[in-house]
Amino acid sequence: VAARTQKAAQLRNIHAANRVKPALNRTITRTNGQLVQDIGTRAEAWGARKGLTGTPQNLGIAKHGYADRLLTRYQRMFGDRGLTPEVRYLNGRPWQRGDSLNGSIRLDVVEGPLNNPTAVWDYKFGKSSFGPTRINQIRNGAGLGPMVPVEPVRVP
Repeated sequence: VAARTQKAAQLRNIHAANRVKPALNRTITRTNGQLVQDIGTRAEAWGARKGLTGTPQNLGIAKHGYADRLLTRYQRMFGDRGLTPEVRYLNGRPWQRGDSLNGSIRLDVVEGPLNNPTAVWDYKFGKSSFGPTRINQIRNGAGLGPMVPVEPVRVP
């Protein structure tokens, strides 16, 4: 009996030694900017995979929707990173139910508290432009100070 127990223990040790061991707590850390860029890239790839067709505006709406769902799901799975997708502002403050849509602006991704953002990202799918006019539109519409970065997420 002792010989069989010893033999079984040896076999367990051999099998254990031959198993592939998982990576040791490797964590890939991405900045919020890198995460938002990755999501934009994935949204573009999703559109291509789905074979989306239509006007550039309709394609952009579909990809923005996918990016919104993906970022929301990511933060639900891996923890809140302080990023809020698709936030509407009116006269420098977050839009509230009952507010007019006229003169409001919707920001693609806002980092930090909605009443005092620390960064904003704007997805640019296809040939959408991002220049001083758009940056001023975002800054004025959301009431952002000059130190709050407004970054494009360019997706080829």
